Amino acid sequence: MSNNLRGYLYAAMSSSSYGVNAFAILLYADGITNLSILFYRYFFAVILLLVLMAVRHIPLRLTLREFALVCPMGLLFAFSSLSLFESYKHLGASLSATALFIYPALVALIMWVAFRETPSRVTLFAIPAVFAGIVLLDWQGITTGQSSPIGLLIVFLSALSYAVYMVVVQKSVLAQMPTLKLSFYSLFFGWFLFIVATHGCADVQILPSATDWLIVISLALFPSLISLATMATAIRLVGSTATAVLGAFEPLTSVLIGICLLGERPPLVSYVGMVVILLSVTAVVAQKRVYSYIKIAARHLHIASR
Repeated sequence: MSNNLRGYLYAAMSSSSYGVNAFAILLYADGITNLSILFYRYFFAVILLLVLMAVRHIPLRLTLREFALVCPMGLLFAFSSLSLFESYKHLGASLSATALFIYPALVALIMWVAFRETPSRVTLFAIPAVFAGIVLLDWQGITTGQSSPIGLLIVFLSALSYAVYMVVVQKSVLAQMPTLKLSFYSLFFGWFLFIVATHGCADVQILPSATDWLIVISLALFPSLISLATMATAIRLVGSTATAVLGAFEPLTSVLIGICLLGERPPLVSYVGMVVILLSVTAVVAQKRVYSYIKIAARHLHIASR
């Protein structure tokens, strides 16, 4: 198997694994709160990452500068997770996961405003198209007076938090930190948000069944450990652009879980919104690679015509 094919498979596995977050909805039937779910997810993810770092001999030491950045970024990452899970209650797994996928467009927008990195024409077109897609996601609710603007706002805050996290990591000393170490400390400091929110673990609910325990361990294993590890491998093999493009598997996985296992039935116009968002964001992250392919094809055609 070629490195490219392996890279694409790892990228698809990474984004698909992250889509497993949708299984959190199954815990709502037993009355488990998002704070308890995320407390367990982050706790088990931290333990798994700590073991993996020990196996790979990655040191835990942080410089003061790294600590000053990764601590607030961990809290921001946790807020993004909490916002996403809260949006499930208003929009369901399918619509929430698709709306979350606006984060690459938000990253481009932040880079434009904060760092004067002028976006391309494709990005300038994609940003309003993404927000139009969000409107389509909730179009039926808007036209019937049963819209969930609070749900859209919550998932927008989740996407914005994740976009800010990505920009800070890219533009700071954290970019030099090993992926597993950055992930470990992001989750470790994020875990403290849920410790505080549950009043020092006093309000953490005991899971009532073995199935519930299996679900929270799966949430720690797939969206955290497996997703992060395979993403790092995919970036090394095929680059960040191709990995980001295949990130579209994340909302698609959540949509399939929502429809097949959770009984969700989004209206047709919501599917149109999903397609608009996926195509717009894919255009943003893939444009450089597409341009390079066009140039290569044009060069070959020029040579062939001579």
